Amino acid sequence: MNAIVAGKQEKQAGSLVFKTEQTLGLWQTSNSFYSNSMNHKYLKFVTLNDELSIICVYSLPKQSTVTNLYLYPVASSNYIYLSMYVANSVRTILFYMWDNSNVKNIGDYFKSIELGTLE
Repeated sequence: MNAIVAGKQEKQAGSLVFKTEQTLGLWQTSNSFYSNSMNHKYLKFVTLNDELSIICVYSLPKQSTVTNLYLYPVASSNYIYLSMYVANSVRTILFYMWDNSNVKNIGDYFKSIELGTLE
């Protein structure tokens, strides 16, 4: 049943719902999420074209590694990307938006970036 109960929609059996804990400010070229624990946390990305991606925080590279994880918000471009990694003993996720070696506002390519859980 998809009934509305007390202002919430019932979730179907076996389904997961993304529960937002933090929303990233999109008006900057870089930003971060901080949490006491990143265990069982996920990142949800929505591009300006309404394309949705969900990534497990556990899969992000740590600061001690050389590589970052890159998310490309424009399918036809390999030079526009959001770079991210985990820092500070797995308590902070750092984001940097790049466009052909120039920094750009994250909001130029994303409608929202959220940190949360799947329940």
